[in-house]
Amino acid sequence: SKTLLREFRKQKIKVLTSARVQQVVPQADGTGVVQVEYKGRVEEQSADCVLVSVGRKAVFPKGFPGAVDGRGLIVVNDQFQTSVPHIYAAGDIIGGMQLAHLAFEEGMAAVDSAFGGSPKGSWQVPRCVYTKPEIGAVGMTEGEARAVYGDELQIGLFSMKGNGKAVISGMDSGFCKVIADKDGRVLGVHMIGPQVTEIIAGATTVLEHQLSMDDWVETIHPHPTVAESVREAALAALGRGLHSI
Repeated sequence: SKTLLREFRKQKIKVLTSARVQQVVPQADGTGVVQVEYKGRVEEQSADCVLVSVGRKAVFPKGFPGAVDGRGLIVVNDQFQTSVPHIYAAGDIIGGMQLAHLAFEEGMAAVDSAFGGSPKGSWQVPRCVYTKPEIGAVGMTEGEARAVYGDELQIGLFSMKGNGKAVISGMDSGFCKVIADKDGRVLGVHMIGPQVTEIIAGATTVLEHQLSMDDWVETIHPHPTVAESVREAALAALGRGLHSI
């Protein structure tokens, strides 16, 4: 988040955190003034457009006979079966990470379950933020990993400034971080930089199949690509950095 904030400031994007929008006042010229409560005072920001992102609400047929929790989400078991045996549910209406790619997987698992299969029902889910620079992540954060494993972690960090493709493209702000346990099993991967939303799927495969960093670094990555920054971070965690010290 600190890296993204720094890049936003370079792009002259003003960011107000812990702020609350009071109202939007339309202007005669078609623009608007946004009144924002920020640090105990009300500020006014002029804008041509206002994008409102206030979360998602589950939508399903009125009178649904199954169990619904206090947040208005349908309750399912690990086979995506609702409290009504012949009704299955998946996606945003059951909560969790409300991401389209997870909903696709849950939908297929629900169909499999409905026809007598035994779907896995639990996956490593990549998360992407389509800003500039992009953000891609999968698995545990460093804080989450330390809460479980303490200090017995192997962590590798590789700066995009050491990545040839990122430098050539003029977008070398960012980094890749790989987090693994003491035995080298990869627990999490976090990236910020160019094209990382295209790359995080490869890291997801590593976590999904519980591969180790040794397995990962034995795979040749093409050069120059942004993708090789992930291998570089894993090498750094093992103390074998190729293009880093």
